[in-house]
Amino acid sequence: MAYVRIFRLLSGEFVVSECGTVTNDSYIVINPAQVTMQDDGSGKMRVGLVDFLPFAEKDDKTVTISSSLVIYSHKPNVDMLNAYATMFGSGIILAGSSSLPSSPRPNLRSV
Repeated sequence: MAYVRIFRLLSGEFVVSECGTVTNDSYIVINPAQVTMQDDGSGKMRVGLVDFLPFAEKDDKTVTISSSLVIYSHKPNVDMLNAYATMFGSGIILAGSSSLPSSPRPNLRSV
């Protein structure tokens, strides 16, 4: 899997994606996934991933994000990389993970 980043957008969304071309004006991202938080039913919050482009054609999972809409970006931790790889990549789990994903939208950790 290529260069994966987490982007915090001005809208408040967190997006995990492979990063393609970066210019002063935009980021071209590939296979973006939105980070979601949900109550697991016991009062604990769980973090997961959902497809950021659910209505896009399967062979066109790229989007251009204006750099003016990105507050910051950073390298994801191992758990997030593993969740992303399970959803879009090879599914290979990296060592050092504190929780191993068991589904395409795994729970990463309790908050």
